[in-house]
Amino acid sequence: MSAKHDRGTFVMLHRRLVRPIIVTGLLACFCYLWLAYHTDIVVLIPGPVSLDRSQEELHVHSRRARIAKVTVAANTLNSTIIHRALRTHEVQNEIHGYQHFIATGELVGDLSENDNQGRPRGAWSKPAYLMSIIVAELTKPESERLDWIFWFDADTVVMNPHTPLEIFLPPSHIPEVANIHLLMASNWDGLNSGAFGLRVHPWSVSILSAVLAYPLYKADKLKKDRFRDQSAFQWLLQSQDSFLVQGGHLGGTENWADVPMRWFNSLPINNAFSKNWDWIFNHNMTGKLLDNGTKEIYPDGNGRIVQPWKVMRGDMLVHFAGTANVRDSWMEPWLERAEQYLPAWSNVTRQEELKSEAEFFWNITASRIEMGRKHEKEKAEKTAKKPKPSINIPGKNRPPVVDPTMHVSPASTDAAPNVAIEVVTVTQSGPVKVATQSAGEGGFPDLYPTS
Repeated sequence: MSAKHDRGTFVMLHRRLVRPIIVTGLLACFCYLWLAYHTDIVVLIPGPVSLDRSQEELHVHSRRARIAKVTVAANTLNSTIIHRALRTHEVQNEIHGYQHFIATGELVGDLSENDNQGRPRGAWSKPAYLMSIIVAELTKPESERLDWIFWFDADTVVMNPHTPLEIFLPPSHIPEVANIHLLMASNWDGLNSGAFGLRVHPWSVSILSAVLAYPLYKADKLKKDRFRDQSAFQWLLQSQDSFLVQGGHLGGTENWADVPMRWFNSLPINNAFSKNWDWIFNHNMTGKLLDNGTKEIYPDGNGRIVQPWKVMRGDMLVHFAGTANVRDSWMEPWLERAEQYLPAWSNVTRQEELKSEAEFFWNITASRIEMGRKHEKEKAEKTAKKPKPSINIPGKNRPPVVDPTMHVSPASTDAAPNVAIEVVTVTQSGPVKVATQSAGEGGFPDLYPTS
């Protein structure tokens, strides 16, 4: 009886205590998952990571941000370095509520990925993936869409996660920049497509489709290009042969802006070439090549001028473009620096500088667009006022018709002279005599009867 009693007591306690605990736990899990799906829950960063104390108390976002990030990591799935780099993005995403779409495989076939220089595959998956996301967003109601998406190569490291991407966008209160849909920066090699922003807009679909088709309609040019998708952007946006340049207002520049590199695409070096044209990124990173983010630069023999793309303390991101086979040796020390979240690099004070820089940049851009539109209008008006030249088409002109009413009346005492009239027509081969008639007292004959 005692054993049965104990067992009954256990079952009763299980029903009264354990089951409610299990049910409560399940409800808690359900609520957490519901919140995670409908809102952005930002968690504190555990372990050795230490953000500024003023920024450590992160909040729960009331709604998802209207900006997202996109990356393709098709050739870097097994790289610890790339996983750490993506983690720096994750910290920024948690602070600002950004979604981050990451493709882990190739998205296009051999028809596009036909590189003959032995370069890694996956370059053309970038425009394909971006286009798929933008098209998907455009199918949603406007109130539910993302506004912008930012592309970041997998070899980018976020140094200052406190910087919001919204700070770089064209201001909505400046109408002249309302049609700018692409933000891309440039360096000594021209436009750099390792980090750029695209508005969720049909124009973005058009240019991405043109970039994706570049290996097909510019196959001969692609054999000589080093940068593949970057070369496609370069040709489409800046070449005089491009249909975007020829067909768009202001040579197409009304729809995109060449923004400062340091906004979201800083480079870890001042000059990629030494004075003797040695490609510095061909060498492994050494201590002296680790830039300290100040005006002090590596002595490459090119002088002491600080280039506008060199990373400085407080910049949002550093991009290791061109490091190729020595990439990990360059990224490792920068990742160690980024993961410490040192106040000199990771802070909110840089935002105020960026706000002023962005305001100045967009005002200058608006003035450029306004002046360009004015010039185009004046040119069009001037063209419209020009008199159109008359065109004499052979065979289309004929001699003036002789007025049959201008004849001598029979009652007149003055006899009309006997005048010979030659009828001549004009053909493409020249004037041809048709007939000769006389006008007597009856006046001139009707040379061109109307019926």
